[in-house]
Parts: sequence; C-alpha cells; structure tokens
Amino acid sequence: MGTKYEEDFCCIVCNDIFKDPVLLTCSHTVCEHCLKDFWEDIGAHKCPVCRRRSSKDQLLPNLVLKNLCETFWQERSQKPQAGCWALCKEHSEQLKFYCVEHDFPVCVVCQFDSKHTCHTIKPRNKFEPFDLKEELKLCLGRLKTKLEDLEEAQLAGDETTHCITARAIHIEKLITEEFEHLHRFLRDEEKVRLAIVRQEKEEKLQMLWEMSSRIRRKMTCINDTIKAIQRKLEADGVTNLKCL
Repeated sequence: MGTKYEEDFCCIVCNDIFKDPVLLTCSHTVCEHCLKDFWEDIGAHKCPVCRRRSSKDQLLPNLVLKNLCETFWQERSQKPQAGCWALCKEHSEQLKFYCVEHDFPVCVVCQFDSKHTCHTIKPRNKFEPFDLKEELKLCLGRLKTKLEDLEEAQLAGDETTHCITARAIHIEKLITEEFEHLHRFLRDEEKVRLAIVRQEKEEKLQMLWEMSSRIRRKMTCINDTIKAIQRKLEADGVTNLKCL
C-alpha cells in the first residue's frame, strides 16, 4: 500500500483495500468474500486473524469502514501519483485516453461506453497532470441542469398551488352563494308558514268568539225568561199555577 494510512484500509487476507467488510464477533474485520474463501479452505468458521470461532449468522457489515474505503478509493482515483495514471471513478482503470467532445479524460472501458459513441478519443501524455478544472466544469453543468429541473419543478408546484387555491376560493364562493340562496328561501318559507298559522289562529279565535257570543245571548235570554216566570209566580200566587 505504501503508507500507514492505506494500511488501515487493508484486508489482512487479500492485502487490498476492503470490499464489503464484515465485523466478526472477535472484533476483527475482513472482506466478506475473503472470509468465505478462508472458511472454505480451512473447513471451519474461524477468524483469519486470531483463529477464534465465529458464527456465519453473527456477521455484521462494517458500514463505517466500507464508507471510509469508498471515500479513500475516490480520493486516490482523483489524486494521481507521480509517474502514474489517474484512475477512473467508474471502472478503476487508468485514464490513458481523452474524449475531445467531452474534453475529459477517459479509461479504456469508458471509450466504448455509449456516452462516448462516435466521439474522438485520443491518447494522453502519461505525465500530463490531472486537471480537475474540466471535471469541475462538467460538474457545474450537471448542477446547473439539476437546478433548472428543480426550478421548473418548483414553478410547477407554485402553479399547482395557485390553481388549487383559486379553485378552492371559487368553490367556497359557490357554496356560500348556494347557502345564502337557501337561507333566503327558508326565511321566506318561514314567513309564509308563520303567516298561515297566524291567520288560521285568528280565524279560529274569531269563530270561537262568535260561538261564545251566541251562547251568552241565549244564556241571557233564558235567564230573562226564568226571572219573568219567577216574578209571575210570586205575583199570582200558588192558586193560579194550574192555569199556566
């Protein structure tokens, strides 16, 4: 590896940067495929470092170390060493070629990729410094495109919000007008029905008053007749009662 920093990311079995590191119960970490090959070779589930037994069901992915190793690979691919080619991020191959149309270094695998179809591919000088300026330009272009997409999405969202708000206001207005019309109808209907009840009450009361008046007149007439008879009886005496 060359440096103590690189050795920290080195698997003891394959002596290379960790790939899919797993953590054993003894706290040692090795590549998952290296561990499986080691177990198959010795015919037992033991740690390659301390030889302690370990269960296959107890293997845990060392996600922190995996992320650190991936970051290390990216940094190493972006920082070529003296006299060495820089490495491609996608294929981990040396960037020995250059795409004229994209104005960007590519590896032997990239030049056959669909992204570079019909492009002019030229070999690069081995000692040509790896210029990140062009990569930053491409990254900037992608970010601008993404920003434009997000702005369009935001604009579409704003338009949708405006449409929803306008439609809600329109529907609220219609509902208010409908219920106002209904309230007017109910108020008018209330007035009509109350008027009918009052008129019916007045008519029935008038009828009862007239009936009561007739009864009082008859009662008065009868009382007068009774009084007249009593006076007659008192004036003529009992002897004249047979004549009546």
